[in-house]
Amino acid sequence: IEELIAFNKQHGIPSSFFIGVQNGLGLSYSQAVSKYWIARIIELGSEIGLHGIEFESFDKIKFEHQLFEQLSGLKIFGTRMHYVRKNEHTFEFMQAAGYSYDSTEHAFKNPYKIGNMWEFPFQLMDGWVIEKGKRWQTQTLYQAKENTKLIIAEAQEKRLNYLGIDFHDRYFTAGFKTWIEWYQWLVEYLATNK
Repeated sequence: IEELIAFNKQHGIPSSFFIGVQNGLGLSYSQAVSKYWIARIIELGSEIGLHGIEFESFDKIKFEHQLFEQLSGLKIFGTRMHYVRKNEHTFEFMQAAGYSYDSTEHAFKNPYKIGNMWEFPFQLMDGWVIEKGKRWQTQTLYQAKENTKLIIAEAQEKRLNYLGIDFHDRYFTAGFKTWIEWYQWLVEYLATNK
């Protein structure tokens, strides 16, 4: 996380980090660990929001919002749903729970409001261009770059005001060579192409 924050700052990339406060599929760490990283990310000057688990019940979504508020000390924050899960009521429930923004929707759309909550659709996710629907890497770095260029071209064609990128911090390490090289290339490619 710290290395990724430093890299983003060095390259002028605004970023938000989403931390879970409840366990879910593939996400299991204590609230003490969550509280530590929430504070650390704030200390390092990056935006922090909830990595939400609950998406079907208003009461559970509201509880999770209150738990994050308690652990973070923040009154205003956003969310992104784990595995980008949602149903026809999720966004309505999130805005009613008090989130200021969400970035769960994968779509080629500009930001829009749902009540008082901004929805910031994202267009790129690391795993989707490197794994291509599998549970492991199926694309070479070259293929991932080419897939990414097509997504960026579509965003440009649709005249989006921004490009939303979902990059998982655990991949910003030499242990995930394709992922880190892809992300570093992506930042340079976007800067070079304005």
